[in-house]
Amino acid sequence: MGLCVLFAWSAPVSAQAAEGENESFELAQRLFDNRDYANAAQEFRRFIAGYPASARLPSALYQLGEAHFLGEQYREAVKAYDDFIVRYPGRLEAAPVMRRKAEALERLSEYAMAGAAFQEAHDRFPAGKHAARNLLAAGMNFRKAEDSDAAGKAFGALAANFPQSDLAAEANYNWGLVLLDAGRPEEALERFRTITAPGTDSKWTPDALLETGKIALRMKNAKEAEAVFGRLRRAYPRSSAAGASYLAQAAWFEGRGNWSRAAEIYGLARGSLPQSEGRQQAVLGLANAWRELGRTAEALALFTEFINVYTDSPHLDRAWLGLGRAHAGLKQYREAQNAFRRLRELYPKSEAGIEAYAGMGDVWRAAGAPRRALRAYQSYAGETDDPAVGASARLRIARTYEQDLDWHDLALETYRELADTAPASVAGEAQFGIARILDRTGQANPAIREYRTYLQRYHTRAAEAEKRIRYLREFGRESTGVGPAELAALLSSFPAIAADPQAQLVLGRFLRGQRQYEEAAEILTAALSADLPPPLAAEATWLLGESALTIARKAGLEGRPEAAASWRKKGLAALRAVEAGHSESEYADNAALLRIETETRPAADADSVRARRQLAAYGEFKEAYPGSDLLDRALLAMADAMRTLGRFESAWVDTALTTYRGIRNAYPGSAAAERAFYGIGLCQALRKDHVPAEETLRDFLFEFPGSDLESHARYQLGRILLERGFPRSAADDLTELLAGHAPAELARSARDLLAESYFRAGDYGRAIVVDAELLLMGPDGAVLGRLARSYEANGQAAEAIETCKTLLDAFPNAAYADSFAYTRARLLAKLERNSEAVTVFKAFPKQYPESPLIAEAGKTLATLLFETEDYRGALAALAQVPAGARDASVAGREVVSLYRLKRVQEAKKASVGFKKTYPASRDWLARFQIEEGRYYLRAGNFKKARQIFEDVVRKHPGGEPAAEAAWYHVRTLKREGNKDEYREALAAYVKTRSDTRNGPAAALELADILYDSGDYERASRAYRNVLAAGPSPEETPNVLSRLMKVHRRLKLLDTAIAYANRLVQEFPGHPLASDIRIDIGTMLHDNKQYRLAIARLTPLLKDAEGNDWSTIQFWLARSHFGMGEYDSAIREYLNLLYRFQGAPQWAASAHDGLATCYEAQGKYKEAIRELKAIQRREGAASDFGLQAGKRIEMLKALLNSSQKTPQRAQ
Repeated sequence: MGLCVLFAWSAPVSAQAAEGENESFELAQRLFDNRDYANAAQEFRRFIAGYPASARLPSALYQLGEAHFLGEQYREAVKAYDDFIVRYPGRLEAAPVMRRKAEALERLSEYAMAGAAFQEAHDRFPAGKHAARNLLAAGMNFRKAEDSDAAGKAFGALAANFPQSDLAAEANYNWGLVLLDAGRPEEALERFRTITAPGTDSKWTPDALLETGKIALRMKNAKEAEAVFGRLRRAYPRSSAAGASYLAQAAWFEGRGNWSRAAEIYGLARGSLPQSEGRQQAVLGLANAWRELGRTAEALALFTEFINVYTDSPHLDRAWLGLGRAHAGLKQYREAQNAFRRLRELYPKSEAGIEAYAGMGDVWRAAGAPRRALRAYQSYAGETDDPAVGASARLRIARTYEQDLDWHDLALETYRELADTAPASVAGEAQFGIARILDRTGQANPAIREYRTYLQRYHTRAAEAEKRIRYLREFGRESTGVGPAELAALLSSFPAIAADPQAQLVLGRFLRGQRQYEEAAEILTAALSADLPPPLAAEATWLLGESALTIARKAGLEGRPEAAASWRKKGLAALRAVEAGHSESEYADNAALLRIETETRPAADADSVRARRQLAAYGEFKEAYPGSDLLDRALLAMADAMRTLGRFESAWVDTALTTYRGIRNAYPGSAAAERAFYGIGLCQALRKDHVPAEETLRDFLFEFPGSDLESHARYQLGRILLERGFPRSAADDLTELLAGHAPAELARSARDLLAESYFRAGDYGRAIVVDAELLLMGPDGAVLGRLARSYEANGQAAEAIETCKTLLDAFPNAAYADSFAYTRARLLAKLERNSEAVTVFKAFPKQYPESPLIAEAGKTLATLLFETEDYRGALAALAQVPAGARDASVAGREVVSLYRLKRVQEAKKASVGFKKTYPASRDWLARFQIEEGRYYLRAGNFKKARQIFEDVVRKHPGGEPAAEAAWYHVRTLKREGNKDEYREALAAYVKTRSDTRNGPAAALELADILYDSGDYERASRAYRNVLAAGPSPEETPNVLSRLMKVHRRLKLLDTAIAYANRLVQEFPGHPLASDIRIDIGTMLHDNKQYRLAIARLTPLLKDAEGNDWSTIQFWLARSHFGMGEYDSAIREYLNLLYRFQGAPQWAASAHDGLATCYEAQGKYKEAIRELKAIQRREGAASDFGLQAGKRIEMLKALLNSSQKTPQRAQ
């Protein structure tokens, strides 16, 4: 904002005044030289106020700023430097003053403002002594302010404009760090390579190598990191970066659980690093790695050595923590507790000190003192401020309740609380804990419900939860006090039963019916060891075989593979004994079928060999037992095997279908008929008879609503509907499936199919949600690929880019990697993250040498470089495009690039070749002419340029080349200086070509000309036309600002205020907005809307500084005066007088305003007093003083004549 003051300075002074002036300045300078900066500043301020016309005023202003700066009054220093810059922008001292102002802002930690000030210092003096340093400082401050774009531009400008400077390497290094902060590692690598390339060497090379290696680790390329770090350690063995490389590499392996490799590298670091904090970290890292590797005694010795040697280490708390854990690992519980207690005494508030409580609790649990462990865990939870750590402590408490104290009620209460409120990792463990307690306390059905809840919400332990559900379904039994096993044990102890095999058979049969299979097997084995009649022996052997196989399944679910194999062997032997020794018994077919089912049990992915074996085995059963009541099960198994073979040989599908239908007809109402019904639908789907398949499966769901195949049927329906092109219907069935209790693997497949259904239906938002859930179960290339495509289709290009990067990091060698690398680069270009896109496109041929997308990537790279005006790079990229992929656009861009690189003769020659190859490409030929014309325009040959542009317009009327040529024709006339002809041509262009690419720029240029010439009415129309055409977001604020100024000039204050309001509402953060907000207040004042002016101006005072603050305060006072609120106006003027900021002239403005208020109140003496204050402050001979003198005489006359009506000064 400009200053609103009522006077101008005057210069003449007397000889006596000159002597006083010198004495005043020299006193201030002596105080400054004596480092009495506070008093020096005071004297410089007096000099500036007392001698405003002095030739030494610039020096005084500069020294005032220096006094404040060296006195650490940085905010006051900024004000003084600002005053100097406003008054003397053209003086040589302006350069160091601007830099000093920036340094003061930096000391105030106003990093964004400091960055802008350093940038401004460079832009004002780009060839100055400190130009490069100003850019470096700008970048460093912008980085601290987290403005990565501004920081990158500053560092980039330094590297480009001062390539030979010693600061160029530092700029490239810091630019790389900025790019890393912004998540753009590929571009960061480009910056670091400028410092690390062979033949380059600077003090920043080691640090750049370190960051290059870290990037390789981030990209999971351990081999590349090893090579980079090796080079760093060989070339710069004593650098801090070399030491840090050991720690970074070791920490990476540590984070991946590769403790042996981490220990190896920590060991190298320990031997290579000097006695420093880095070496301390290496020793601690090595000790921790040894502890994790089971080398606990060695770890203990190293922790002890660390504590004794590094007595002042900042990592001593972590050493005490490690010492305690090492003692605990060796079961030296007393020593462990002593270490943890010592840690608590020394570092009670550190992270390790708080973590000591967890160590104490773990030790007490291991030592068999769970109540003391509880107290330690409760202290752990109470001390930490981190919600995640607190939740982890509460989980320890719940496990202690459950596993050590058997306080299941408290454990359940704590687990339920954590399941509802804790972070996902802890909440999942808590939910599993709920199910586990119910499981262990014999509450099978509630446990199954809680395991299912876990499966719906979490995935980490899904397989274990699924296994427990299967176990509880088959073997679970609600606890009811004395059970069958206890009762059987009692009965079998009776001598009469122990000696009676038939009684033992009855008891064994009872136990088997009660799911007490181990006890049943024991009793049945005892019964068979005696002489049982053949019919009873057949039953006992059958029951023993069935029980043994059931025990084998149970052992498998319990994770006891050896026991499972042993019981399976016993069970099969018993079944074979039934078949061989009791072939005529009623149990022979049962035994045969169970044996076949066990021996040929299908794997998760059944293959044709297994299916043929099943078909043969069940066929033999059918032949051997044609009258068996189990024949339906055998036929069903045969049909299933045929259906499996149908995946490989289509003829089997028809056979399976016939068999399934035969089962339905022959065994209606049976379990086999139900499953056969489902099998018919599957066969129809295999035959691609989708409509009948859908009808069959829907009939199945209707007829068997509670079937355990329901979720499978809905999954198949989803697949069928998706294949038929009905993705929304597929999604409905799959959603219903997932709302139930589907097995974990089926649920995952269903989610995958659901995401695909949403994707194909164009419901990308829901597809994104489902795929994000799937990725919680683990990385999956296909899911990541679909997620990236969904993000792109949903308009979330940034998220698509990040997902592509995740996919490429996780699956760098996948067959589809090149496609997603290309997509990522294309989207980067779409978001105008051009330098990132260029980096990816350049690396594409090396990364994917066999990709069919190489030619397209090369063309896209060339186009991108061309459009970003990197014509040298574009030429190089265009030259790499294979001959088979070259077309008119490739050759055309080559010609244009040559013109824009001023290689005119080459361009002309290339254009001749182009015309021969592509004679029909008239637009490109016209563009070549335009480029030639532009060359002559730049060279100042305006006549030749005009001729070419006019020729293009004549030969290509109505086309884009004509519009482009017409535009450059206008530019040529402007350069020639023919104002009338130029304005005529510009107006004609706006009238006839407003809808072309340069139309908005032409309209805005014409509006600016009208504004600058004072033709405000036509300028208003022109700006309104520009606004109506929809200028870019970058141009709109300037257009609105000009419209405001035009309408203000035309005294159309209402519309001026409206445009100003629109600017601040739509662009609140724009640099123009702060001044416009003040303008709104002043225009409201001028429009006599004083109350509204006060309402709009008052909130601005809070954040305003310098001249802006004083301007707002001044107009607040004037607004109160305008309403006749003279006392309020006086209060505001006094506020301005005693608190003004910025230029000292504001004090004169405040005195003048006070005089005006007193005059309006008829208080002439008070008015005269204020005017005399102006004379004292500014000098009676100054313009201010002379004007004040005239008003004093007028007021004295009014006072003497006792006139009561005051005259308001104009």
